[in-house]
Amino acid sequence: MLLILYIIKNGDIMKWNLNYIQKNAKPSFTFNENIEFEQKLVDKITGLDHLKSVNVKGTLKYLDSIAQCIIDYEVSGIMEMRCAITNEKVDYKFKDEDTVSFKFINDDDDEVIFAKGNTVDLTPSVWQLIVVNVPLKVVKEGAKLENKSGKNWQIGQNIEKNESKEKSIDPRLESLKNYFDKQ
Repeated sequence: MLLILYIIKNGDIMKWNLNYIQKNAKPSFTFNENIEFEQKLVDKITGLDHLKSVNVKGTLKYLDSIAQCIIDYEVSGIMEMRCAITNEKVDYKFKDEDTVSFKFINDDDDEVIFAKGNTVDLTPSVWQLIVVNVPLKVVKEGAKLENKSGKNWQIGQNIEKNESKEKSIDPRLESLKNYFDKQ
């Protein structure tokens, strides 16, 4: 299992302990937090230069009878990336939602996360949701490719073959040209 250190610049704002949840989640409570991840964590994601204005809002519902909390949340923000054509910085807006369940009793349920130390930490789930939303490439609006050809290459839909290359035959293979005609 891969262990990643999730670092938020402004502390543990996406963590709640069981006592806090039991006091405030009757039957649920809402949260709305702006978070900022350390740049060294963002640098590990290929193609992602910077994260801006990341907002996490949602509802935490605590089910006392089974010692479980369910969090419905939405993550939105801006990813700063490079244009695939011009290599200029492009702001890419993202928005996604997820539901995560935490249990305070470890019962080996694969769909529920065990809350270690009686603390619910939403940060890893938020980070996963952000990483899943990183696009493979972005193109700046109005970007045009300046150089569409070079030495021995060309970009285009219908690339015409160089007819002079097709008609020229290697002199060493010239004698094989009529091989099947003789038989």
